[in-house]
Amino acid sequence: MIETAAALESIKKADEAIGVIGKLVAKLKAQPDLAALKLAEALDEIGKTWQVMDKAITQFLKLGIDSDAMEKGSEVLLRIEGGGLLNEVKDGRGHCHIIGNIFYEYLDRWFEQVLKGAELDSIRQVFNMLSEADDDVFLYMEIVAAQLQREATEVLNMVSTGKVNEAKSRVLAFRKELQPLRLGMSGTMQKLYNLKSDFIQISGVA
Repeated sequence: MIETAAALESIKKADEAIGVIGKLVAKLKAQPDLAALKLAEALDEIGKTWQVMDKAITQFLKLGIDSDAMEKGSEVLLRIEGGGLLNEVKDGRGHCHIIGNIFYEYLDRWFEQVLKGAELDSIRQVFNMLSEADDDVFLYMEIVAAQLQREATEVLNMVSTGKVNEAKSRVLAFRKELQPLRLGMSGTMQKLYNLKSDFIQISGVA
């Protein structure tokens, strides 16, 4: 079993935070600043770990669907089993301090010039949360990556003993558990990409 509820909840929390930024785009666009380019960079840092995670889950699930994929997909299983995915997620988790540095060095000044009162407080809360997301949002992604690592070992053991059909069935059994997580990551990443594009455009106006 792969437990994704906590990871999905953490994505929802990040999604809500990104929604706060999205509501303030128009006001920030009205007073453009080169700091917008740094904001695009901060948003990119958030999405990196989810991209890695989604790609690995997709490759894992394809092993149970595509013809002969299990026999030919040992490289995918070996990478996950050997900690490749877990290490990449850990690396992404460690990037959260970059978000904090960008906020304090470049963004807070801009936000203070454009936003007032509750709006300024809300966006500051968002970046305080995101800068500490390594102990919350991305921690749960790391847990899922560790669970996938254990499952990759079990699947490899089945394949190595000729139990290919059982291995495929085991992989496909996780589709229902992993699907909500994939959808959550996909929806939030799309919002991130849209916001990133907005702020790159804003930085060009400044």
